[in-house]
Amino acid sequence: MAHSNLESRKVAFSCNRLAINIGMAIGPLLGSLIFLSNADAVFYINAVLSLLAFAACLRFGRPRQTTQGAPVAGKGEGLPEVVAHERSRLLVILLAALPVHVAYALPPTFLSAYIINYTQLPAYYVGIIFFINALLVIMFEVPINLRMAHLSSSRSLIIGFLLAGSGFFLMGFGQVGALLMLATVLWSLGEMIVFPAITHYVSSISSRDSVGRNLGYYSAGVNIGVMIAPSLAFMLLARPTLPSPWLLTGCVLVLFAIAVGMMKSSAVLWNKEA
Repeated sequence: MAHSNLESRKVAFSCNRLAINIGMAIGPLLGSLIFLSNADAVFYINAVLSLLAFAACLRFGRPRQTTQGAPVAGKGEGLPEVVAHERSRLLVILLAALPVHVAYALPPTFLSAYIINYTQLPAYYVGIIFFINALLVIMFEVPINLRMAHLSSSRSLIIGFLLAGSGFFLMGFGQVGALLMLATVLWSLGEMIVFPAITHYVSSISSRDSVGRNLGYYSAGVNIGVMIAPSLAFMLLARPTLPSPWLLTGCVLVLFAIAVGMMKSSAVLWNKEA
C-alpha cells in the first residue's frame, strides 16, 4: 500500500487479491501432485517458499520515500477533517463489511454440504462452482477494477452489494444447476468489486499512523465471518420455518447497498469522495 497513491490503491488491492486467488487455485493442485510422490516434500517446499517470501518482503517491502525521507501519503491522508471523523466512518464501514464477510464465508464453509445434502444435483457441481469463481476472479478482477478506478468507493460498494445480493439470493434456488452457475457468476463479480473497494475505502479514511491498525480491524471481520457463517447457515436449514441462508444473505446485502446509498450523504458517517 505504501508504494501506491490513493487513486491507484483500489487496483493495487485487487492485484493483491489476484495473487492470493492464483495461489489458492494452483497450490492444492501442485501440492497433491507432490504429495503423491513424496508427502514430506510438501512441508519442505512450503517452508522454503515461506522463507523466500520473507526475504522478498525484507528486500522490497520498504515504504517509498520522498526527498525529505517521509513515506508518501495518499491524497487527503492525515488531514484534520479526515482524522476528526475517522472513528465514526471506520465503524460504519466495518459494520457494512460484516455481512459481506459472512456471505462470502458461505461458499468455502457451507456450499459443499449444501449441494450434496440439500439438493438433488450431482456432487461435481461443487467443483464447477469453485472453478467458475476462481476463473472469473483470475481473469477479470484486475481489468474490472482498472475500468472502475474512477468510481468512488460508495458507488463501487453499491454496485458490488447489488451483484453479490442478487447472486446469493439465486443460490437459494439450488435445485436448478443453470441458476446456480448464473448465481456464482453474479456473486463472483460482486466479490471482485466489493473487497478492493472496502480495503481502498478503509485506507482512504485512515491517517498515516492508523491505516495499519484499521486494516487489521477489517481483516478481523473476515475471521468473524468464517466463525459465524456455517453455524448460522445450518441453524437456518434445520428450521424449515426460517428463510434459507442464501435468500437471507441476498436480502441483507441488497439492504446494505441501499444503506450505503443513504449514508454517503452524511459527512460524519461517510467520506465524500470526488
